Amino acid sequence: MSGTGGLPPIPLYEQYSANESKYVQADVKSNPTLQQTIAYFKKEAPKITSPEALLKNYRVLQVVLGAFNMSNLINEQGILKKLLTQNPNAQNSLVRQLANVTYLNFAKVMSNW
Repeated sequence: MSGTGGLPPIPLYEQYSANESKYVQADVKSNPTLQQTIAYFKKEAPKITSPEALLKNYRVLQVVLGAFNMSNLINEQGILKKLLTQNPNAQNSLVRQLANVTYLNFAKVMSNW
């Protein structure tokens, strides 16, 4: 199986990952919607000082969840609130019960309010 242009997938991945920031910057420059999203996030992020504030700002929440590949949870306020407020190291926390590494990483990063 080969990637784009006949290159094998591993070398293609290595090529893109080595220049990821360059590709991201090019994508941002060519995408006005993405530019607006980033500008809004930069403006609003300093105002987000609690889990409740994050949950109330849908646009910022979209960016945060997207960064963790959790966009599918955007309308799951109850689950998100527990992930944002419970101690991720507690054995009885929701994140431990769900046993999802992505959710655990999110909960750990977001536990430092």
